[in-house]
Amino acid sequence: MADWNIATGDAETDKLLSKDIIIEAPEDIFWNAYMGKGANNVIQVDMRLGKAKGDQVTIFQARKLSSAGTSGSGTLEGAEETPNTNDDAVVIDQIRHGVKLGGKLDEQRAIYDMRMTAKELLKIWLAENIDSQIFTDILSSPTRVLYQGTATSTGTLASTDLFDTNLLTKASTLAGKLAPKILPIKHRGMNVFVAVMGPDSIYDMKIESAVWTQMQQLARNRGPDNPMFTGSLGMSDRVLINSHNLVSTTTNWGAGSNLNGINNIFCGRQAGYFAWARLPFFVTKEFDYGDKLGFAVGSMHGHTKVVFDSEDSAVIMLRATRTNVAEQS
Repeated sequence: MADWNIATGDAETDKLLSKDIIIEAPEDIFWNAYMGKGANNVIQVDMRLGKAKGDQVTIFQARKLSSAGTSGSGTLEGAEETPNTNDDAVVIDQIRHGVKLGGKLDEQRAIYDMRMTAKELLKIWLAENIDSQIFTDILSSPTRVLYQGTATSTGTLASTDLFDTNLLTKASTLAGKLAPKILPIKHRGMNVFVAVMGPDSIYDMKIESAVWTQMQQLARNRGPDNPMFTGSLGMSDRVLINSHNLVSTTTNWGAGSNLNGINNIFCGRQAGYFAWARLPFFVTKEFDYGDKLGFAVGSMHGHTKVVFDSEDSAVIMLRATRTNVAEQS
């Protein structure tokens, strides 16, 4: 009878990695810094479906009462106000991916550790996949848009309408004038909004040397509230500035449909909603009598940009033209 052996690198190592995946994958998500339970987050996280059945979470918004009320000894009965409510929903789905090794002979031939490489690639894939889905949601079908300079549409943007911090000031001003308002998040003791910009717009902003110099002076504060230590590039007019490659770009704006454009993101509290039904998990499976190993990673979750009464709840798209920073041959 053959021995039943458990190799050091198999089950025990896989259990430890499974635990690491749960912790590490969300931390690799760009939005993780602005995700959390409760209303004081750009993306509010809901864990209830992890303990309950169902594939959908409904989000409700109650608008402020607008009636003037009843004065003096007037009769209130019959004059009560019915609150105005709106709702949106998050639908749960499962996403998985896997890598199957060719067999022990392939592992022997490889000069690198195929198992650890497969596991690391799957971890990165899951984090980037979740990030991509969130960006797709937030960028889709914007209902609130501001344009650089004096432009009022993508067709009226000029080549000189490169992003500058004036557009951030315009967005933070508009946020406070809307009804209902876009609220800031409380971040390290400050009320701030969050901007996510593409690398080309970050370049254009840096070229505006006076503003960039001012941001660098702010960075001289080496305390924990320094925006540079929160993962942001800096702050302008209470807006934390971040950069990410998934901010969408285009090449057909302007009157001649030939200008490089960009959709930078401005958001406040509860711009998005994310529901976990099952946290990231990791599975190892043997094939062909143990000669081959397969690894799978996945999670069960849902996410949405919050939209109430056909209006984005806390997202404003900031459109500008951009310098196309590219390789030079």
